[in-house]
Amino acid sequence: NGIITIIVGDKKLIGTTARVFDEAGKLLQTIRITATAQSVNLSNYLNGIYFIILDNKQSLKIIKQ
Repeated sequence: NGIITIIVGDKKLIGTTARVFDEAGKLLQTIRITATAQSVNLSNYLNGIYFIILDNKQSLKIIKQ
């Protein structure tokens, strides 16, 4: 359905932002992290590879199929 959940292990990240980029590096959306389990809606985007970058510089690679 295009909705994923990020599990945030570092509680210091709550209140910070996560940024969603496409494969070309284009910023698609910015999400405020409000809980240790944060939902991210990718349903409006085509199938492909996306990256979520957290404020602590951790990156998550998402493959939407």
